[in-house]
Amino acid sequence: MEYNNDNIVSNENDYSVFAKGLIIEGDVTLVTPLIAKGEIKGNLTCEREIEIDDGAIITGNVSGSSITLLSGVISGDVNAAGNVLVEADSKIKGNVTGGVISINGLVEGNVTSSSEVVLSSEARIFGDITATYIDIEKGAKILGAINIGEKETGNAMNTVVIDRE
Repeated sequence: MEYNNDNIVSNENDYSVFAKGLIIEGDVTLVTPLIAKGEIKGNLTCEREIEIDDGAIITGNVSGSSITLLSGVISGDVNAAGNVLVEADSKIKGNVTGGVISINGLVEGNVTSSSEVVLSSEARIFGDITATYIDIEKGAKILGAINIGEKETGNAMNTVVIDRE
C-alpha cells in the first residue's frame, strides 16, 4: 500500500482491511474491496465493494460500487453505483443514493434509489424516499415523503407524505 498525506491508494489485486482501533484522518481512495472496522475522519472513495462492520465510524462521504453497513455509523452522504444495505445496528446521518437500497437500521436523510427501496420492520427513516418500487414491512418508521414511480418514462411520480412514529 502506498501512503501519502491525504490518501491511501492500493493496487488493483489487493484486498484492504482497516482494523478495529485504527484511526485514519484524511480522505481515503481505494481501487480494492474494503472491510472497514476502524474510524475514518474524511471521505471514503472505493471503486469496489465496501463493508463497514464492528462499530466502525466514518465521518465523511462514502462512495463505492456497493456498500454494506453491518454495524457502525456514517456521518455523511452514501453513494453506491449498485446496492446499499444498512443493517439494524447501523446509522447513516446523510443522504443515501444507490440501486436496490435495503434498510434495517436508521437513516437521517433522503433515500434515492434508481430501482427499489426495501424497509424492514426495524427501519427508521427521517427523510424523503424516492424509488421506482418500494417495499415497506409492517413496523417500519418513516417521517418524510415517499415518491414512487418512473420519472424518466414520463409517468407521474406518486407522492405520499407519511408521519409514522
